[in-house]
Amino acid sequence: MILIKSVYKLLGLGLVICFFSSCINFQEVKIEDIKTIHINELGNSSLRFNSEIKISNPNFFEIKVIDSNFDVFIKNTKVGQAKFEEEITIPGNSSNYVDVSFKGSYNEADMNTLSSLMGSVLFGNKEIDFKVDGFVEGKALWIKRKIELQHEGKVPLELFNPK
Repeated sequence: MILIKSVYKLLGLGLVICFFSSCINFQEVKIEDIKTIHINELGNSSLRFNSEIKISNPNFFEIKVIDSNFDVFIKNTKVGQAKFEEEITIPGNSSNYVDVSFKGSYNEADMNTLSSLMGSVLFGNKEIDFKVDGFVEGKALWIKRKIELQHEGKVPLELFNPK
């Protein structure tokens, strides 16, 4: 008898969860602006940088970004891949700048592009043609969703983080 009541309670809870999860409609999260890029560390095959990114979340609920992967392009040349170093939380109904740390990887061929980029920055060019194309996987309430993101434009670049 107790087992039957427990089964009914679990079925009821399952129906309630299904009902409410079908009512949740994810609106697209967007990158609106990239304020700056600060290169913190440049190794033989890896790169660490942080950036101030304006992210718009039109949903009423916060979204926790749990995974990401981006192809990074400079002057329309792919220079490697990057991902968020840690989870970030984007508040609901917001459009704010978030300081995000990235870890990137590149191969030897990409190093030539990065070297010419560093040289141009040293000689006074403070902006780069920058593009990211990839995804973030977010978690809101009980639901996970992968969202494609893309942004391109001129972005200020600093070789070392002033912090």
